[in-house]
Amino acid sequence: MNSREYKIKNLNEKNLLRKKRNLIPLKILIIIISFLYFFLTVNKEKMLDKSSFKPKIDYDNSLTSLACSIQKYFGINPLHKTMPSIDKLLEEKQPENVILLLVDGLGSKIMDKILDKNDFLMKKMNREIYSVFPPTTASCLTSIKTGLNPSEHGWLGWSTYVPPIKKIINLYRENEKGEREIDEDFERIKNKYYFNKKTITQQITEEGKYLAYELNCYPYNEEKNIDVVFQRVLNTLKIKGKKYIFTYYPEPDNILHAMSHKSKMAIDEIKKINAKVEEYSKLPNFSIKFKNFLFKNKERL
Repeated sequence: MNSREYKIKNLNEKNLLRKKRNLIPLKILIIIISFLYFFLTVNKEKMLDKSSFKPKIDYDNSLTSLACSIQKYFGINPLHKTMPSIDKLLEEKQPENVILLLVDGLGSKIMDKILDKNDFLMKKMNREIYSVFPPTTASCLTSIKTGLNPSEHGWLGWSTYVPPIKKIINLYRENEKGEREIDEDFERIKNKYYFNKKTITQQITEEGKYLAYELNCYPYNEEKNIDVVFQRVLNTLKIKGKKYIFTYYPEPDNILHAMSHKSKMAIDEIKKINAKVEEYSKLPNFSIKFKNFLFKNKERL
């Protein structure tokens, strides 16, 4: 074999090898398409069945029913079922002060992974309850503050599509998504659709029989120092009279949005929350409250 024939043969072999390499991505693509076709064909009926998309939330054992039990205890007629075990607890103990602290993002699965069974929050657990759907901060907070489900109050998330004006609106900022200025169209309809639901603290105050306070309001007056959150509660407890106190702490939710629950920052924050709750529970004003009113919110779906 002369040198010219050798070069031609070598070139042909290289071209054949190059063609085989080029076929590999095509084969992979064909396999992926075949798999997707099989998956969609087999699961077509299931995917089209709307019932398969229903969130598994027991609203009779949720943030909404907890809020309704608080309404009932303070003489407000709730629109939904209350939580019988909480009704019984409130009726038996007849507390002068009912304090509800919502710790954002502290779901049961995260607690189980990070806290030990002998940690204060785990030992003092009363029961698990569900969130609402969608389980966003906006919808959960609005449900616990009003006793209404998200489908009733309309606060589904930070940004929500508003059908009457066909825009996505940042509800807390009252501006269209991507814009800074307050949206004029939303201003016209906001009181009719989104700002027309009275909170439980407003309802109790208007009735005039008891007192009610909302101390840490997301996101307008959001306090990120847990000691300050508890100090505000302690100062409010000095006011005489039967009262309901609602307060909110934004962590570990902010941290979890930025990083994993396995991160050192998240673990440290959750352990700090546990330690602070235990610390304040030993104070005379808090001892009975924390003994009887601790709940573990089921993990977000």
